[in-house]
Amino acid sequence: MKVAVGISFLIGLPFFLQQIWGFISVGLQEKEKRYIRWVAPCSYVLFMAGASLAAFVIFPKAVAFLLTLKSSALQPMLSVESYLDFFCLLTIAFGALFQLPIVLHFLAKIGVLRSEFLEGNRRICYAGIFLLATICNPVPEVFTQLLLAFCAIALFELSILLVRKEIKRQNLSN
Repeated sequence: MKVAVGISFLIGLPFFLQQIWGFISVGLQEKEKRYIRWVAPCSYVLFMAGASLAAFVIFPKAVAFLLTLKSSALQPMLSVESYLDFFCLLTIAFGALFQLPIVLHFLAKIGVLRSEFLEGNRRICYAGIFLLATICNPVPEVFTQLLLAFCAIALFELSILLVRKEIKRQNLSN
């Protein structure tokens, strides 16, 4: 039931968002409409990319790795519920992680964030990413933690480029 609800939600999300857009677009200014018109599809595509990466690449490798952790005293015992919970947590975590470029771009757009700040604090951000990957990792094993952290670092670097481009665009328009 959980899988059916989750998949139907993800497939139906564009249609739900279109209905919500029809309701709220009446009250938005043209500049706000333009921003949401490209942010909403990008956000959906990034979420689906993160969820797909987790579902098709990371989840099978993580399960295979966890199944190797056995000995004569320890035997893996999978239940459908724990298997699906792990799958859902992993896909949601990676889907949410892939929203990082959108969030940082938005913060740059409203003037809260500068690319120089991100670049100057890169080491601290990397340490924070590894800390969050450790905390948010659904299972206590290093493989998914490292994959989560490396994806976050790649997205962080992409975000720096987007923030730099947004700041340059704002400076040209002023």
